Amino acid sequence: MSNINFFRVMAGNGSQFNSQDIPCNAGGIDFDGNEGVFYATAVVLGTGIGPITASFDSYNIPDRFRLVWSGSTVADSLFVGDYLDDNQATYNGYTSSISAVSTLTRYNWNQQADAFQSGNAESVSYNSASFPPFPNSILTRGNSNVAVNERVNGVGNHGAQKGVLNYFPQFSSSCTNGQVKLCFFKHTAEPSSFQIIVDGPDSNTGWDLFSLTCPGNDTSLHSSSIMDKDGDIVEIYHTSPSFDLDVGMTLYENSALTTKFISSGTYSTSSFWGSDNSMLVSGSTILGTAYPFNGGSGICFKSALNTGYSYITLADDGVITARSCTTTSFPLADGLTEFYVTDQASKLPFACQQPITTTRFHDGSGLIPVVGDIVYTDSGGTTVAANDVRGSSSVNSGQSFSAYDTDSSGEVTQTDNCIL
Repeated sequence: MSNINFFRVMAGNGSQFNSQDIPCNAGGIDFDGNEGVFYATAVVLGTGIGPITASFDSYNIPDRFRLVWSGSTVADSLFVGDYLDDNQATYNGYTSSISAVSTLTRYNWNQQADAFQSGNAESVSYNSASFPPFPNSILTRGNSNVAVNERVNGVGNHGAQKGVLNYFPQFSSSCTNGQVKLCFFKHTAEPSSFQIIVDGPDSNTGWDLFSLTCPGNDTSLHSSSIMDKDGDIVEIYHTSPSFDLDVGMTLYENSALTTKFISSGTYSTSSFWGSDNSMLVSGSTILGTAYPFNGGSGICFKSALNTGYSYITLADDGVITARSCTTTSFPLADGLTEFYVTDQASKLPFACQQPITTTRFHDGSGLIPVVGDIVYTDSGGTTVAANDVRGSSSVNSGQSFSAYDTDSSGEVTQTDNCIL
């Protein structure tokens, strides 16, 4: 029923059976089981930092796949299976029958016996939220169409799914497709193992784990773009094949990875460090996740928000100390409005002719500042834009709507219409 290559991931964590740590990055083999909860522990990840992926196929009858690392569920497919795509009645039938299950036999892999062995009965609880929403024809892994008011936990996920990659098996696959690839980002050296849990509450179910990848000690070069609160964008370099830059990683100025991205370095006049978070503009697309930042379409992979902006907080030594996700660009001080401006002009009549290049913030009630408003260079409202002569717009492209100038206190003293 098994071979060592597949069951390198199978070991009975927490059971009376002896467990065996077996490394990742090898092939798999089919496993067909009856109803039960199957525990596979521990996969040895090593000290490498980077993405972990695990690919499953639940065939037709729904199964649920979960990855647990460092005490948390870091990826969860919910119940997926090809029968869930058939029609609403079939989908409803499974949500009803599986929700009625309250106990299942726990099975733990015993490496010495080369087999799953049954343990005690285990209490389980499932409900409609344990399933992705019924896919119809629009709820696909690519999330190109999203139902109104539906919670989407990152591209590839629907409902309460998390860690489901959007391109697998393809973008057009439904959110309940039985083939599913889960992932999470191992951002610290320890813990060096994680647990796979498979829920199979329906009889005659069968599932595969057919691929598993771990980062090992990968030192390949990768790059990402980040933007500070003033609109400065810089390319940074790192050794993590990252779909999700995370805490503990070190960023570098150069591709040789010899110069850390530190606050006293080349970009010391910018605002990338400290409490003012840097926005992640683009990341490696190795796992299919992009981070467009304009218009609110950025993707925060580990957040429950459907769309938003991904941020990292950098220490002075170039190490990421925090990351977060919001639905808006850099959080603004109360009462401030973000707008877009041109390069500095020598005189007000010339400002409309300059290209739009950066952002400013004002305390007025309109989309762009008018006479009497105060203009700031930062979203927190700590630094006024003194003696500014610029064109302004509410969108980050095209021609300026108006030009303005400010005095030494940042107050707008006059404006000029750019569009006649």
